Amino acid sequence: MKTIFLNIFLFIISSLFAQQKGSWNIYRGNASLEAHLEQKIQTPIKLLWKFQTGEIIKSSPVSDGKMVFIGNNAGNVYCIDDKGKLVWKHQSATSVEAAPLLLDNTVYFGNLEGIFYALDVKTGIEKWKFTSGGQISNSANYALLPDKKSMRVFFGSYDYHLYSLDAISGKMIWKYETNNYVNVTPAITSGMAVFGGCDGNIHAVNLQQGTAKFSIPLEIYIASSVLISNQRAYAGNYEGEFFCVDLNTKKILWKKKDNSPYISSPAGSSKYIIACTQNKMVNCFDKKTGALVWVYKTGGKITASPIISSNKVVIPSGDGRIYFLDLEKGTELYQYDIGSPIHSTPAIVGKKLFIGAEDGYLYCFGI
Repeated sequence: MKTIFLNIFLFIISSLFAQQKGSWNIYRGNASLEAHLEQKIQTPIKLLWKFQTGEIIKSSPVSDGKMVFIGNNAGNVYCIDDKGKLVWKHQSATSVEAAPLLLDNTVYFGNLEGIFYALDVKTGIEKWKFTSGGQISNSANYALLPDKKSMRVFFGSYDYHLYSLDAISGKMIWKYETNNYVNVTPAITSGMAVFGGCDGNIHAVNLQQGTAKFSIPLEIYIASSVLISNQRAYAGNYEGEFFCVDLNTKKILWKKKDNSPYISSPAGSSKYIIACTQNKMVNCFDKKTGALVWVYKTGGKITASPIISSNKVVIPSGDGRIYFLDLEKGTELYQYDIGSPIHSTPAIVGKKLFIGAEDGYLYCFGI
């Protein structure tokens, strides 16, 4: 019976991992944060519209296929329709750097004041809010628990905790304490939340109880979200080391040393891991062995995160350009110059690519 129950649970959870068809509802596209979709992007891309928010955008967009949602440094979260027109705007007190999360007609996001909000998708009206003890710098994740009724949202805070809240009421279910800031999005896999902390550890936390399953030291603090694939976690730290960790054996399978911090979160395909550093470099690693397959250098620091779309890698760069690279060879296929530094990770939905920039614009491109 335990095995049957576990299999049912894993099926429910795994059904949430895939990118929802016709949407990009979460930072990195799915709950395991792989940032990989099968859709092919045709280049060149064409600017369809842009919307001015009036302040720097570090937040990444999400979309349900009809509306797109994004935050900015003025503390606003915007809902924009597919023609680039404002539907609603919600004002909070401090900067929203985190990507929103779309789930069951609700928009969830946190701000640098440490407040986590739930808004109605159609109106932007506040459903509830929860106050943590520190700033919230990254997106929330979610999971449906085995009773098929309990939807939870999970987010990290600079008060050293990972939080689990009831998605409907906003009631805190549990909080898990680390030894430093938690400024990343937790990945969800096999009944646990997995994330890197500024305490230098990869933490695995039971989704139901909030108890530690295990932690794995990676020496220096981890500023980017962990990617989960086939029970392996992939992450870089601030010393420029990139790791592959087996979640079953709790052992480091391989690591590679660069000379620059990993702030950007990795993307993964069936064969490769794409990881970008602050020294402008895009590294492609063999997923199994860690062998360096190719390297590409952009014109600026990379703090936004890459996306893999079929046979292309999409790289937003601090030089204001979006680069499109061949996944197998690392050769440049195309680039588009926005003209303003990009800290926002793109969302790809249908035949559109959405991205924010430091000039305060949300851009929509036809792909």
